[in-house]
Amino acid sequence: MIKKLYLIGNGFDLAHGLKTRYLDFMVWLHKNDRYTFINISKLMLDNFLSKNGYLFENDFRYRRPENKMDIMINTIDLGEIINTEEYKLLDSCFEEPLMLYIMWDSLEEYIYYLFLDEQLAQAENERQNLIEVLKNEEYGEVIDEDIDVLFRPAQERFERLANLSRDFNEDLFQWVGDVNSSISYIKNSIEFYEAGLDNNTVISMLPDDFFGDDNYIITFNYSDTIEKLYSKEVCHIHGKYSRSNAPIMGHTKDISDIFLYYGKESILVKEFYKDYYSIIESYAEYYNKIKGNEKIDEIIVLGLGYNYTDFPYFEKISQLLPDVKWLLYYYSDSDYEKAENYVKKLNLSRENITYASIKEKSPYTEKKFFNEIVFDVQIAEE
Repeated sequence: MIKKLYLIGNGFDLAHGLKTRYLDFMVWLHKNDRYTFINISKLMLDNFLSKNGYLFENDFRYRRPENKMDIMINTIDLGEIINTEEYKLLDSCFEEPLMLYIMWDSLEEYIYYLFLDEQLAQAENERQNLIEVLKNEEYGEVIDEDIDVLFRPAQERFERLANLSRDFNEDLFQWVGDVNSSISYIKNSIEFYEAGLDNNTVISMLPDDFFGDDNYIITFNYSDTIEKLYSKEVCHIHGKYSRSNAPIMGHTKDISDIFLYYGKESILVKEFYKDYYSIIESYAEYYNKIKGNEKIDEIIVLGLGYNYTDFPYFEKISQLLPDVKWLLYYYSDSDYEKAENYVKKLNLSRENITYASIKEKSPYTEKKFFNEIVFDVQIAEE
């Protein structure tokens, strides 16, 4: 029996009316844990400005190199952004709301700035230098705890960052729980509609048989949308609402490629990040199921933006299934161009590639109706 492999991204959840953007998470965080929201935002912004030369712009002798943020600011539609709830929220709290809007919108590309703390790095360098001096002077065994006493302010700063990262990860977990609760509400509302109740809000749904039987589904999303609305088993490559497989935020970078971290900075990064190569390795059992599977004749990509951060997963899959067909759905012209770049970099046969505009050839053909209400949910830990 012929099988298919589905790769599902966040556009899938958005098409089902779920608030799963990182900007949505930002709004949730502001409401539910304002302390973490303020501190995460401030640290990301301050460290970004410092590391990219913004603090020296007033010096006529210095010319700051252009970065991705500059390009984004020059190309985005400011008129649309400044009227959004998210921008207004940031504008009420910070002096650089546009920069922070872009950071939160592409959070996984900027979250590592949280750990590029200048004071911590300076203190850590001084700490390491002192250790070397004591060793050279033959003071005997150098104990980290004794050194930490001399650098208590740096130790306290490290502990605050460590606590902040743990709070952030817990908030991410709870937010996913809230998203899943909204999926349950959608499912119940659809059942009420199909039972003949009068409803007035529309949601686009895939046909019930879209995923077929016994196919493989890998989702890049944290939510249980497919399980709850389509009753299919899914491989959550980036985690889910489960303590045993919690959501992973820092999967978009190879830790060694971000920056050269030292000492306690590296402890923070490794605690918070899990690079995509280790993620791929941790799902080796699932990949082995699809490796060279002659029954898989097509890979269908839906809801992904073909960003560089997802490329390693596509690369791995193309190696496992080198001769199958690909159906690449895209939303915007930019997504189409990035999909083409994926195909070139993966060296896929043009004969095996089909592109489909989600706007012109939408797979979401079944309309369901339900009343939209405001609700509060209580999170039950798994």
